[in-house]
Amino acid sequence: MKNPELTKQLWLYEIKISTVLLLILFVSITWFVSESIFSLFITKYIAIFGFLFFGVVVGSITVGNAFQKEVVANTWSAQRMGSIKPSSLLLGKLLGPSLTSWGAGIFCLLIYLANTNNLPESLMNSAILCLIAVSFQATSLNKAIIQVFRERVSGHSNSIIFLLILMPLLLPHISDTLIPTWYHLKTSYNNPIWFSISYEKKLFTLSVLIFITCWSIFGAYRTLTLETGVKSAPWAYVLFILSMGLLVSGFSAGNGGVDALRMWLSCTSIIASVASYLAAISFTSSFSQYLSTLKYLKEKQFRLALNEAPLWLSASFLAITLGVFSTVMGVDPIFTNAKLTNTGSAALAIALLAFRDVLFLSFLQMRYSVRLSSLSFLFFLVIVNKLIPQHATETYLTMLTPDIFQAPLYVCVVTLLFTGLIGYMWSKTYQKKFKEITKATVRQS
Repeated sequence: MKNPELTKQLWLYEIKISTVLLLILFVSITWFVSESIFSLFITKYIAIFGFLFFGVVVGSITVGNAFQKEVVANTWSAQRMGSIKPSSLLLGKLLGPSLTSWGAGIFCLLIYLANTNNLPESLMNSAILCLIAVSFQATSLNKAIIQVFRERVSGHSNSIIFLLILMPLLLPHISDTLIPTWYHLKTSYNNPIWFSISYEKKLFTLSVLIFITCWSIFGAYRTLTLETGVKSAPWAYVLFILSMGLLVSGFSAGNGGVDALRMWLSCTSIIASVASYLAAISFTSSFSQYLSTLKYLKEKQFRLALNEAPLWLSASFLAITLGVFSTVMGVDPIFTNAKLTNTGSAALAIALLAFRDVLFLSFLQMRYSVRLSSLSFLFFLVIVNKLIPQHATETYLTMLTPDIFQAPLYVCVVTLLFTGLIGYMWSKTYQKKFKEITKATVRQS
């Protein structure tokens, strides 16, 4: 069966003169190097660099820009209302615009394969490079769709500057656990041992990249279905969080059993907290979304309520649930509880803090414009996570900023009080808006 979106993209496909000139320059450099004494060694690395440039950099930029151009040209609105399936749209928008880049990239890989002494290893490396390119291109498409979704729903899209300022302010304790874990993962990758089983490095890397690439493509697909108005329960996002926790915790887990379960609960709860932030920042929650969710809950139509509920709410609920089980499992006294796979009750504290933050962001978005709510959220994070902890030494403010790893249960109590206050303000704002809409509807009728 023909894919109409892919066919359209192929008809629009053009070999840009800039790409041809770059390819000619690349071939010229490769030929010049091949005549030197280090031909075999240098040529293959130039070929790898060429693929990374054409396949990863140029391909990702092209895929993202192509979708943005369709929105600007006002052709995407017609596609949203059309009968083309999201899977067909995904294939066309992912493969069509990047066809030129893939042609140049594959040409580079052929040069690489022609200048190697170990063909099986080179084929493995080529597969790894292709997976990296696909994951980057799918992520670029996903980012472009999210940006368009935000602009359509709220009339505003967060700039990269906003995100760069925001990330260091989100729960410093998450960074305290993630950064050492990242260092541990890089060290462990020299000799991958996952759940006490040793793997060959490149084969394991290929498997991990297949995992990441599949989720990148499926993430773009789910965002595309959301943009086209197809609503569904957030099972995919939940499964992604659970599987990511399994992947990361496997590097520290032993043979299995209680120890591996404790590590998985701790690790996955933190990842779910991060995912709640990402969902809240990426997808603006509208008042009508909460109105539909609460309406279905009152009617006990829980599946429809789950379809309408904001994505961050599902991630936060998962983080808190796993945090409760992590608290029950406790920590390994041999290691510090600041370790990602050994947080214990600190995982619950972090999950509650994340829920407090995203609930407050939701309150701001419901009360103010997106731009003003974003700035207010930044101001809130600066005060709570930076100013108060820095100036709380030897004052009564230390009661509000206890160390999350030394007194996690106390942090849970304090956070619940703040969350209750924010929830009260959220409820009042919701009721006020509901009354305003009801009065406006009565007047029109």
